[in-house]
Amino acid sequence: MISEFSIYDHLEELRRRLIIVLISIAAFSFLCFFFSNAILEVMISPIKPKVYSLYFLSPYEAFMTKLKLSVISGILLALPLIFYHLWKFVSPGLYPSERQKVVPLVFVSTGLFLLGVLFAYFGIIPFALDFFLNFQAESLEPLISIGAYISFFLSFILIFGIVFELPVLLVGLMFLGVVKAQFLECQRKMAIVAIFVLAAVLTPTVDLITQFLLAVPLWILFELSIIVGKRIEKRIS
Repeated sequence: MISEFSIYDHLEELRRRLIIVLISIAAFSFLCFFFSNAILEVMISPIKPKVYSLYFLSPYEAFMTKLKLSVISGILLALPLIFYHLWKFVSPGLYPSERQKVVPLVFVSTGLFLLGVLFAYFGIIPFALDFFLNFQAESLEPLISIGAYISFFLSFILIFGIVFELPVLLVGLMFLGVVKAQFLECQRKMAIVAIFVLAAVLTPTVDLITQFLLAVPLWILFELSIIVGKRIEKRIS
């Protein structure tokens, strides 16, 4: 049963839950700042075997880097609480059948995001570092700032985490009847071209190899989405 509240009740509830979420993010970020050195060690581990040291090029760069890591870590730690309050805000407006479908979707989305993050951390980032740092020479040695490296690291992590949500988007569209699995199959060639163009736009580097390493998993996820979509369409029909 969809609960009946006035617009002011909804806005008040939204404001209250946003305040709780922001306070939780601030608390987790404050806590993570005391563990920022350990978090930093995890993030720089892919580059440690390849360079002697990282540097900060301004008096405040090291502090701002640790602050950025603390805030990002705080947001990640607060995600269960964020999802909980989002769910509590949205669920009164959903029917019981719709609620049953949302919960698995949240778990699948989270799993795919983590899969993209792990793929970037263990596969793409070490490969990209090897590729770019191999251009050093006797008179050309890397002098990498911690701020530049963290930006490089986070861009890969976030991009791969987000694009790995492609199956959720496509399967959701097929479930809602916006597109059909057969239509996606017929448009496979166009989709592959679009995937490679998207990879070229999204990758933070300009080399074709890194773009290829993003495009291939996207292509695989696209094909898996069609398979899952066909099964969903058979159950619905």
